Amino acid sequence: MLYLLFIFIAIVVSALLTWVYLLPGRIALNKNHHQTGLVMSLNIALGWTLFVWLGLFIWSLTMPRAS
Repeated sequence: MLYLLFIFIAIVVSALLTWVYLLPGRIALNKNHHQTGLVMSLNIALGWTLFVWLGLFIWSLTMPRAS
């Protein structure tokens, strides 16, 4: 029974880490950022490095272009 708890915890932790990992892309999408596609692509490809992820996070928080 204990292994089921470990599996459940692993699934929850994996879901939370995935949510945090993809945060810059979701922020850019929600803010209608003019480079949303590039932010999401770079996040998926290079977001595993802390420096790139932080840069993308800051970039996604910049103001979108006025339309």
